[in-house]
Amino acid sequence: MTAAYLLAVAVSTPVHGSLGDRWGRRRTFAGSALVFAAGSLACALAPDVPALVAFRAVQGLGGSGLIVAAVAGLAELFDCAELVRRQGWLTAVFAVSAIGGAPLGGVLAATAGWRSSSC
Repeated sequence: MTAAYLLAVAVSTPVHGSLGDRWGRRRTFAGSALVFAAGSLACALAPDVPALVAFRAVQGLGGSGLIVAAVAGLAELFDCAELVRRQGWLTAVFAVSAIGGAPLGGVLAATAGWRSSSC
C-alpha cells in the first residue's frame, strides 16, 4: 500500500510541477488537496485490499501536488540558505512519516480494528 502511494508520488511529481507553472500553484494545490481528500475517503471505505491499494495510489496523485506546492512556496518565501534548511526539515518529516506511518497504521488496525472509529 505504501509502495502504491510512493510510486504515484514519484511518477506524478513532474506533472504537478508543470501544472503549477501553467495554471498557478494555488489552483494546483487546491486540486491536489481535493484529490488527496477523495483518495483518503475512498481508502477509509475500501471494501478489500486491492481497492485499498488503488485508492492509496489516488492519494499519491494528490499528495504529489501537495509536496510540489509546499516546496514551491518555500522557494518563494525564503532566501537560498534558509530554503535549504527548510527543505531539509520537509524531507526529514516526509521520510519519518513514510517509514513510520505504515507500522503505526498496522498497530492501529491490529488493536482497534480495520474500520475503527471514534463514534
